[in-house]
Amino acid sequence: MYENFTGRNVTLGLLWSPTDRLSFGMRYDSAFTGNVDYHRTSSNIQLDLPSSLGSGYLDVQGGVRDEKRHVRFPDSLALGTAYRFSDRFTMSLDVTRTDWNDFYLVTGEGQRRSLVDDSNLDNPWTRTHFEPTTTVRLGSEYVFLPKEPEEQLARLWTVRGGLFFDQEPATAKSDGFQWPGDNGSGKPDNFYGFSLGLGLLLGQRINIDAAYQLRAGFGVNHDFIRGLSGFKEDVVQHRFLLSTVIYL
Repeated sequence: MYENFTGRNVTLGLLWSPTDRLSFGMRYDSAFTGNVDYHRTSSNIQLDLPSSLGSGYLDVQGGVRDEKRHVRFPDSLALGTAYRFSDRFTMSLDVTRTDWNDFYLVTGEGQRRSLVDDSNLDNPWTRTHFEPTTTVRLGSEYVFLPKEPEEQLARLWTVRGGLFFDQEPATAKSDGFQWPGDNGSGKPDNFYGFSLGLGLLLGQRINIDAAYQLRAGFGVNHDFIRGLSGFKEDVVQHRFLLSTVIYL
């Protein structure tokens, strides 16, 4: 069990608009190490039933382990651009890159364990070198503004939609026999999806937003069940989000 996690990082952003219609942005999340308390309670019960060879016995063993651990999170860099075709219609595109070789925990004994596949990062024969993951998002927004600027609306509708390509870190280990040191190519799993959204502003006071997202990946998650060779699955995820903001 993990508890009392503490850590700090820095998020930096930059926005540049060379024209009234075109904008460029950048976001950098720094890598950081967090501290966490780790607690584990284990028990082992062995029961030997009475037989002609003996009277049998019951053996109960247990242990408690408490230690400080350190969790390392990788940095990430995102670049994006947006173009406003009109006051009503805007499109945007952004790309994010993350290096998961810097995602691990340090045990109380000082051993570094990958949080992707639990391999020992200090052992070149067992560790996996992960390829960086990339996420690409393309989005658009259309606002149903009134034809006349002075027109007062009781409600204002907004429609949003987008496509995305998303990757998750993976070992990409081959099935069956593996030579020592064959820890996979580290090629990430690929996911694809789209999203649809609807916004409603009521009386300049209440903002209601709803969104639906479909995310799918096929033949992925080989590392989901550790130690089971040949495991893979098809993933289809549905997500519905609803939020409300009230301006006082």
